[in-house]
Amino acid sequence: MKTKILSCVTLCSTVLLTGVASAGTFTVTTTASDGAGSFSQAIRDADASADAADTIVFNIPGAGPHYINPPANGFPLIIKDNLTIDGYSQPGSAVNTAPITATNNAVIKIILDARPPNNHFRDMAYCNFGTLTTSDPAINNSAMASERGGYGEESTEPYVPGEVAILGVYRAQNVTIKGLALLGQESGGDYGIAVAIDYGLDNTVKNWWEYDQGSCRGLHISGCWIGVDPVTHEFARSEAAITAFRHRDVSGGPRPELPNMENMTIGVKTGSANPRAEFNVLSAMEYTIAAEGMRCKVAGNQYLGTPDVPCVSEIGRYNDTQVPSIVIGTDGDGVNDADEGNLFVVGGPTFYGTSDKVFVIAGNTYGLERDGSRPNLGTTWAVDEMNLSARSKLRFGSDFNGVSDALEANTVYDSIGLNANWNAPGDNAWVLLRGNSFVNCFPMIDDSMAYTTLTKFIDETSPYPFKPAITAATTSSLSGTCGVPLPSIAQVVIDVYESDPEGDLAGRPQGKKFLGSFVDNSPADSDATVGAFTFNIASLGVQSGTALTITASYLKDAKLPTVTSITRSGSTTTINFTDVSAPHSIVRSTTANGSYTEIAQAGASPAVFVDNAATSFYRVGAPSSVGGGQTTGFADSFTISGVMNQ
Repeated sequence: MKTKILSCVTLCSTVLLTGVASAGTFTVTTTASDGAGSFSQAIRDADASADAADTIVFNIPGAGPHYINPPANGFPLIIKDNLTIDGYSQPGSAVNTAPITATNNAVIKIILDARPPNNHFRDMAYCNFGTLTTSDPAINNSAMASERGGYGEESTEPYVPGEVAILGVYRAQNVTIKGLALLGQESGGDYGIAVAIDYGLDNTVKNWWEYDQGSCRGLHISGCWIGVDPVTHEFARSEAAITAFRHRDVSGGPRPELPNMENMTIGVKTGSANPRAEFNVLSAMEYTIAAEGMRCKVAGNQYLGTPDVPCVSEIGRYNDTQVPSIVIGTDGDGVNDADEGNLFVVGGPTFYGTSDKVFVIAGNTYGLERDGSRPNLGTTWAVDEMNLSARSKLRFGSDFNGVSDALEANTVYDSIGLNANWNAPGDNAWVLLRGNSFVNCFPMIDDSMAYTTLTKFIDETSPYPFKPAITAATTSSLSGTCGVPLPSIAQVVIDVYESDPEGDLAGRPQGKKFLGSFVDNSPADSDATVGAFTFNIASLGVQSGTALTITASYLKDAKLPTVTSITRSGSTTTINFTDVSAPHSIVRSTTANGSYTEIAQAGASPAVFVDNAATSFYRVGAPSSVGGGQTTGFADSFTISGVMNQ
């Protein structure tokens, strides 16, 4: 399968080093809520620092753990770019070394404790006709009056009065928060970490990615426990563990909506030198992550839900030309892929207003406790649907590009499947669901749900039904049928699985173990009829008595842009590339493996834009409409023997 990887080129110009940017360190030496040596004062000092980068470290006397209660109006807002808050700097702390499917063994000594009677929070309703007296430090919002945003169509501010947080991050890029525990009040109404953005004081009309003054790009939440006491392991949850809401102009205003979460990483950052140290432990009363954003990665997190309070994350809202827009789990780049999957004990991701974004959900485990047992669910499900809107594009599982394919598979127990693309308009909606392991799940893609999308991939006049079928099988041969593809389909891949006995018993065939893939009408197919196939499966080593099931994936050809030249004149950069369907996203980074931020969009080649950086690495992205495909539901299982029989 061809995958939608981004073409990458590098442009390096001469860099003149004139000095080294200074960095400040602010040390917390007391558990007092405020005053000299307190965490509150350290935030204020860092916010006011003129240094390019600052770090808040901890050196509180005593063995700990050290519980720090918020002051009366909550901790000050974090507004400083390039700030690191390092809870692991406290003596006696230690990062996690355990895998994601085991109990997290981090030793966390710094705990921000907002449980009653110390449930004091930062009011996040700062964007409200100028500076609020409760803001600390004072925020100049004089140009921001009447902006709209937040979680809901009728929100009048990004966060309305009463939306409060233990820690608030505002207009601060490249902030890292690691090694802290945050304990909420367990009665709702509060957030653990709230991330807020706006236009800054910029009144001009631009593209959304050009508003730098008020962005929180590059936030990294790493090695934290939110909603769970790391000492007692008792829940102390907020309504949401992490929030990151959009920002909108006044109703009818000319400026574009601003999505949140750009280059945000919750958990394991791409290229991490110690991925397990970056695992987070998360629990919340409603949404673990509640966000209106895109271009983020959520990897290496333990979501500790219970049947009565499942851990659900909801991310969505925006169209995006960058592929993929949101990664939940393993990114499949060959680095740390074994340590990027998330563990969802009870609950899973859902999506809000997903529209044309491309999602990757890979390498995750659903419906298992940390000890590998299945939770006592009673009459509920571990995951009760993963909802996506019409036109959504989702790869759930492996892309089979030869890199970390097995690690990209999701393992799913006792869950209801994907609810996606009902009455999807256009031709761009798709769901690829390949290589995963399902046990006792309701159909991940049932026939009725898949039908609307499959009509864009399968000839409705086909003599074979949309759902594939195994017509005969032995230990060395498998024959069957699938729907005939439309002319735009590059290939039809038949994935073979060992069938799940629990699913078969319940009348819901599904694949428990992926065995291999074959392509209809390839040289491996001895049946020349399109939509009918016979494969030699001896290489799979299947034993007599094994029940098999299959899916059919209809794959489009993912044509990618190729950069042909780059030139720069002053600060104006021109990139020429081979064209595919527009628009294209031009993203840049200061390092080849760093975080990329959109700098331009191009309807066609060439892309011409201004870049004042001395050194830049660029990628030209294929639009989200390119490539993709659709996977059918599972075929009824077929028990094989050494001879052909039913």
